[in-house]
Amino acid sequence: MLHAVDHVRLAAHGAEVTWDENLPGHRRFYSRDPVGNRLEFLEPVAGESAGGRRPNSRPTSA
Repeated sequence: MLHAVDHVRLAAHGAEVTWDENLPGHRRFYSRDPVGNRLEFLEPVAGESAGGRRPNSRPTSA
């Protein structure tokens, strides 16, 4: 699991980690690099719906 390693490593180096659960079907957290840029870490969660669509599907145009 990518996030379990990354967020622990960032925190161990003193970086703040902020989890965001507002994207269905994904695990996501943010951190900042030493000069203040926001970094987003994103991972799809198998079997969870992404806003009512299958994971990794694209919306269709009407």
